[in-house]
Amino acid sequence: MLCTRFAPSPTGLLHLGNVRTALLSYLWSMNNKGKFILRFDDTDRVEEEYIKAIRTDLEWMNIKFDKEIFQSERNAIYSKWLEICKEKGIVYPAYETKEELDQLREKLSKEKKPPVFKKFNAKQADDTNPHWRFELPSIKIEWNDAIRGKISINLKSVSDPIVQKSDGSFTYMLTSVIDDIEEKVSHIFRGEDHVTNTAIQIYMFERIANHKVEFGHLPILLNKGGQRMSKRNKDESIQDLRNEGFSAMTLANQMLFIGKSEFHLCKTMEELSKYADSQFSSSQIRWSKKEALKLQNKFIQSLSQNEAHGYFGINFDKWELIKSEISFKQDLEDWKKIFENCDVVSDEKINFKELNIDEKIFEFDKMNIDWNNFIASIRELEHGKIVMKKMRSILTGKKFGPSMIELLENIDIKILKHRFYASIA
Repeated sequence: MLCTRFAPSPTGLLHLGNVRTALLSYLWSMNNKGKFILRFDDTDRVEEEYIKAIRTDLEWMNIKFDKEIFQSERNAIYSKWLEICKEKGIVYPAYETKEELDQLREKLSKEKKPPVFKKFNAKQADDTNPHWRFELPSIKIEWNDAIRGKISINLKSVSDPIVQKSDGSFTYMLTSVIDDIEEKVSHIFRGEDHVTNTAIQIYMFERIANHKVEFGHLPILLNKGGQRMSKRNKDESIQDLRNEGFSAMTLANQMLFIGKSEFHLCKTMEELSKYADSQFSSSQIRWSKKEALKLQNKFIQSLSQNEAHGYFGINFDKWELIKSEISFKQDLEDWKKIFENCDVVSDEKINFKELNIDEKIFEFDKMNIDWNNFIASIRELEHGKIVMKKMRSILTGKKFGPSMIELLENIDIKILKHRFYASIA
């Protein structure tokens, strides 16, 4: 069975770059009736608040996982596989201290050689606890990347990775590989900054268990400052964007199609999964909040009244009239109040003497008033344009929105009279 995974480190909130990887991995598994695993890379430290936040973000984004794994709970599994590696002779003990490794790097740098640690650099055993390294040969690792095409990395220029520290703890390089082997992960999507790690892991997969994985490396997503999105840069998190009112489907649409040559506005994950292919630009992409807002508007305006009711949890029968004015839930709440509450919504005043108009103009005594004739009479006034502008402000408290005839025909006449009379200077 096809199996993908998303492996966040619970040391901060998820940003868009994280979610982009999670989204593609999830949709890829959905599209192929596969399995999707959420794995917490929590071997260094565990921060419960971020574990809860990551779960909340994924649930809100409608990214559903079939299994959840914590690396901190799997030491027995890693120990078992490390012993297998020792029996195979593919790992070796190394006794160098941090200071000695720094000296080696400095020496190699002076000799104009790459600062790479290989088995032949290892010193003789002493009475200290060793760390363990996975031995990499000086060969080229090549693979056909699902997104970037053919990639080749020479392991000659890569240090033998540490798989277990001298204190007995395991490193990401071993735990990640073992988890993917144990869970039979078949496809891994990640950022292109992990290409070298991928080459190492492809070799480790083969040597440890003859396990095959297909990789896809996404182009880096940049923040508005042109830097790679990261927790360190304090880029806007999914939590931030959710609190601002952005919809999950807006972000899902943007993250899947950003860097693609096509765009299809999708309302559900099932629909979106049809476009979860590997056709991405190879260039780095800068995320734009302005573009996200445009897409939010486009998504909201695509909703029918019933869909808007389900999405916002607000039933409003004037939806078709005002949906072009809606970006966030608060906007809809505001417009619903404008049409249904009798409250005054503006401080705008009309001075009849100043504008040279009859005070009786706002006396709506008949329920069947012809609003077209009413508007025509306003426009014929000496200051008709000014009055029309003031009327819009009085009725809605806004500069833009439905046409004046639409407002007059759809707002209850009692509300109209109340607001107009309150505006008389």
